[in-house]
Amino acid sequence: MTYQENHEEKYKRHSSSQAISLAMEGRWKEAVEVNKSLIKRTPNDADAYNRLGKAYMEIGQYKDCLLYTSPSPRDRTRSRMPSSA
Repeated sequence: MTYQENHEEKYKRHSSSQAISLAMEGRWKEAVEVNKSLIKRTPNDADAYNRLGKAYMEIGQYKDCLLYTSPSPRDRTRSRMPSSA
């Protein structure tokens, strides 16, 4: 494992823990910022997207909530929902 990988993993763990703690304290706006920063550095972190969507929902920003929690068109093609054929 390289130093860079280790550093990124530590950052991800720390930021995830911080975002969860903020959410548990009801500090949703701060949780939004932490999760946005985390997504910027680790764009494949599905948990961060889910936490961000939840935080947006809690502060009443429903469009942003849907943006981060709705499946992408690519994901819908792999879902178990029947296609409209």
